[in-house]
Amino acid sequence: MMVKRCRFPVRVRWLDCDPLGVVFFTKYLEWFDVIGVFELLRNAGITVDGKGEIKLDGEYTGASMVIKNVSCEYFSPAYFDDELEIEARCKKIGNKSISFELYLLKGDEKLAKAEFTFVFINPELKTSIEIPENIRERLKTFLRNNNRSS
Repeated sequence: MMVKRCRFPVRVRWLDCDPLGVVFFTKYLEWFDVIGVFELLRNAGITVDGKGEIKLDGEYTGASMVIKNVSCEYFSPAYFDDELEIEARCKKIGNKSISFELYLLKGDEKLAKAEFTFVFINPELKTSIEIPENIRERLKTFLRNNNRSS
């Protein structure tokens, strides 16, 4: 049962916007990736270092993740100085991949929805691998034990 939803704040900065103060569409993807996906993983004790290597409680796991698929649907624009939230949830844990569903929210209004799928790889061989069991179990435990919004 993967229903854990984490929320993370975002304040729109001027550099996120075009000259009219409207957020560039690419910023949504950056926020979903960096703030949504990776902060959800961090809350579960899973981090990614500067080389892209995944660590569990600070210990290297022998795995990395690469993006396989991204989709984003835009509903309404965000503007300079808006106070927003990213809502992230783990949608599916597969054999070699993990999928996330993300929303950009302004209050109760959904500004955009995205889905990201990452494939786990051996960073030295650059080949796909099964999700390491310790990562899989940590995510399942985190999602099961934290069955409410953060």
